[in-house]
Amino acid sequence: METVLRGLTSEACLVYLDDIIIVGRTFQEHLNNIRKVFQRLQKATLKLSPKKCRFFRKEVSYLGHIISVDGVKTDPEKTKAVVDWPRPETVHDLRSFLGLCTYYRRFVRNFSAIARPLHKLTEARSNFNWTEECEKSFNSLKQALITSPVLTYPRTDKEFILDTDASNEGIGAVLSQKIGNEEEPEGQIARWIQRLQEYDFEIQHRKGTSHGNADALSRRPCKESCKHCTNAEKKFGMETDISVKFLTTEDAWSSSEVQKAQLEDPAIRPILERKLNSEDRPSWQEIAPESPATKRYWALWDSLHLKDGVLYRKWESDDGSSCRWQLILPKSRIQEVLRETHDSASGGHFGVMKTLSKTRERFYWDRLRADVEKWCRECHACGSRKGPKTRTKGRLQRYNVGSPFERMALDILGPLPVTTKGNRYVLVLMDYFTKWPEAIPIPDQEASTVAEELVRAWISRYGVPMILHSDQGTNFNSALFTELCKLLGILKTRTTALQPESDGMVERFNRTILNHLSLFVSKNQTDCDTHLPLFLLAYKSADHEAS
Repeated sequence: METVLRGLTSEACLVYLDDIIIVGRTFQEHLNNIRKVFQRLQKATLKLSPKKCRFFRKEVSYLGHIISVDGVKTDPEKTKAVVDWPRPETVHDLRSFLGLCTYYRRFVRNFSAIARPLHKLTEARSNFNWTEECEKSFNSLKQALITSPVLTYPRTDKEFILDTDASNEGIGAVLSQKIGNEEEPEGQIARWIQRLQEYDFEIQHRKGTSHGNADALSRRPCKESCKHCTNAEKKFGMETDISVKFLTTEDAWSSSEVQKAQLEDPAIRPILERKLNSEDRPSWQEIAPESPATKRYWALWDSLHLKDGVLYRKWESDDGSSCRWQLILPKSRIQEVLRETHDSASGGHFGVMKTLSKTRERFYWDRLRADVEKWCRECHACGSRKGPKTRTKGRLQRYNVGSPFERMALDILGPLPVTTKGNRYVLVLMDYFTKWPEAIPIPDQEASTVAEELVRAWISRYGVPMILHSDQGTNFNSALFTELCKLLGILKTRTTALQPESDGMVERFNRTILNHLSLFVSKNQTDCDTHLPLFLLAYKSADHEAS
């Protein structure tokens, strides 16, 4: 839905999944915005259910809030769950209560001060002792949500006050207006990035101790992605991959599961609790008694951030041109990740460097490299198939290529056991410049079969190569294949007679295919062709020294 309505500003409509709110300051403006949204939906051939549509409402319920002409307030139906909440008996119950209250913290003045006694009970080294102070804090939060104020819209006829601050973490701003003799925040304003020159304003400097409202915001960047963060990341070439649900759709991790696992890890728990409570890092004297693993995590404090309550490490390249988000993986999940990045069909049983690179794309934990090396070294499947590499030196002539698909190699791998689909060979295709591979199962190695698959699997997708290199097999030198190359303007070259290893690139790839298939095929060896697509996924997504 966001893709369909992309380009319409928040002054026209708001979108969350399949819920759309169309807004307008006047009846005519509202009608025009409805027309714009309907035109987009019609263009995308999407239909709306009339029973679920409501038009020209002055008050709507949206994401747990009531939005009206007066402003934004809490939804009584949602806050009723907080009001009726029984007194927590365990840390888990207390965290659930605080999580629900935090969703509406913008409506509670001095929320952090009121909730501080309850947050202290969630600390790892604290005993769960419910005191009178905790009871008072608990009841105060419930009462505050019942009597929460309405966040009104800004009045354009009154003077605005913009408090700003910046740090290495981000930029913070609070927009306020004077109501009577007090300054009341009008809520979070996202349009502060517009050029200030368009407005009549006066800049006043305040020292940090008197500038706490904006200063705190600048040192706590937003946890959820927004269009401004996305634009900044595009501008500076940042790339992020913060998805926790990476494994399979059947076995995805939720944020709550990962957070629970992190809190159960003694090396990660102290850092995560400090981040959740928005506390500063302790001094090194306080950290000294901790374990070596915990100390190494403390050393990464400035690069550790929260995403949906889960701890991540923000890794940046030396030149600052790119960055990635690495999940701080608890010890209990390490084996599961290594099985996925190395042992699975999409992992490919590759060596240390490829497995290490694939793991670091999304995860980080203490002594990650040592664990990956140990896992690959002790892998029984790799040990049974991969022997020592013998490197012999000889006179080799380097063939230089200058662009993708200029020169392409092809070879036939087989014969293999006949599969249930009748395939016995694999047509292997590989580009010399990019090292991009394709492997197509075929029933035989007749010239007509090879030519047909070459056109279907490569030429129709990537175009016609300038040079085609193969061994001296009769199928590659047949009249049919020669005529095909002539019609398409392809220069056909061959390896030295009785020396197929002279085309070492494709021969090495053949060995990689055999190693992979031997790890995953069934005992009767009739399903090797079904494993080729996942092997290609693993191979293409891995880092290669040559490319």
